Amino acid sequence: MRRVVRLLMPAAILFAGGVFTDGMSPGGVIAGDGSGRHSEKQSGPAPAVVLFAPVRPVFLRLRVQLDGETVNNRQTGPPLVLSAQTETGGEADASLFQHLDLNGDGVLTADELRKARETLAPLDADDDETISIAELAAASQNRGSRSDGRANTRRLPLMMLGPDTSADSIAEALLREYGSGAKPGDRRLDAAALGLAPQDIRPFDGAGDGRLGASELAKLVLGLPPQLELSFELFDQRRGRPRVSVAPGKRPPAFEWQQSSADAATLVVNGLRVALSAKRTRSSVGDMSRFYALRFNIVDADKNNYLDRKEFAALGLPDADFTAVDANGDGQIVPTELANYLKRKAGGQVDQVLVAVSDESKSLFNFLDTRPDGRLCPRELNAAAARLAELDKNKDGQLTLGELRTQIRIEVEARRPSAPRPNILVAGPRSQSPTVVPRDRGPEWFLRMDRNYDGDVSWREFLGPRQVFDQLDADHDGLLSPEEAERAK
Repeated sequence: MRRVVRLLMPAAILFAGGVFTDGMSPGGVIAGDGSGRHSEKQSGPAPAVVLFAPVRPVFLRLRVQLDGETVNNRQTGPPLVLSAQTETGGEADASLFQHLDLNGDGVLTADELRKARETLAPLDADDDETISIAELAAASQNRGSRSDGRANTRRLPLMMLGPDTSADSIAEALLREYGSGAKPGDRRLDAAALGLAPQDIRPFDGAGDGRLGASELAKLVLGLPPQLELSFELFDQRRGRPRVSVAPGKRPPAFEWQQSSADAATLVVNGLRVALSAKRTRSSVGDMSRFYALRFNIVDADKNNYLDRKEFAALGLPDADFTAVDANGDGQIVPTELANYLKRKAGGQVDQVLVAVSDESKSLFNFLDTRPDGRLCPRELNAAAARLAELDKNKDGQLTLGELRTQIRIEVEARRPSAPRPNILVAGPRSQSPTVVPRDRGPEWFLRMDRNYDGDVSWREFLGPRQVFDQLDADHDGLLSPEEAERAK
């Protein structure tokens, strides 16, 4: 399942000013060992970005330079409202996790997963003993109005300080993500859970017990020096190739940086693979200026190096009044006046940075659907507990939604939208079509009894006596496999 969330935010709110270079050549690899030996002295405001990796969080600073200037020195627009939109695929996956989480503590245990088949049975709307994505999505909609404190969706991989995201909300998210298992009011995080050294959290540990609660975490979010700094160099009015780079901060986590080109790289940190790219501006103001400079020469029919009102009308400049462009009011528009008008018009627009975050991780549903055919059959549900170890990134015997996040993509570009957009943009997931699984295993009677085509015969499907079924079910898992059926010949 691919989830794409576009965060359209004012640049000055998102990013601290300044830009650095690291001398990294395309194709190179930088590996941090977590020792801090590569750290550089930090300056400027505290980091405002937290990356929610499966094992532990990463505290980042994102820096952006636009046309050689730091973005917070450029004009920015009013804050935009941030909102999250849930897609069908996301609802189904969150619904699966929510139903399996019997005690609502935000984690799945081996015991809860062993009960998966029994727990999900009420969702089987078509009574075929399998659970489809459609059935999970329907269950999610039915529970939409219920508020029981459980998570509704997989958490966004990034949280940034802004008008709708405070340090307190980031602190609460950190507690929910990495303080699972305890009651919400008792959740506290120590240095190890945060991926920090004890001395890093000491300035924020008011109680002096080595653990941070919500208010202490909020102070840490505001005051902790960044562990890593990501830099994006973008171009709008000027020409140039965008560039993305990294610099370790104070005591960075162990990480790997693979630079595939100047404008693309991959960061691997704390169990998360992050593909990063700096994109070219879609509609450059510089290109617009060059276009109308060329048009000026074309419509200047008498080649006197200025435009009268008739020639100006042929220029085709949208929403432009002759008197507004004719700065000195002499009835003639010269190239300098046209260039200055276009520059003023560009300055009045909203300079923004668009950060598109795509969650490309495999969903819990797809991970359990090993056939795969777009539904969970009894055998797949029986195996859910055994697969816990593969998903359990921090090896604590529990599974959180955050541990399912293993791969994301972040694309950054400069935008000059024609009109403010009130919400983030969300692209729906790719549709998933059930795969037809060949049924060529097992004797004829077995294939005929397998009415739901899941490759097994349950007791409900079996047409013989219960005693015979139990004799054939050698492993006593409540299902007859093709191999067990073959041995009955």
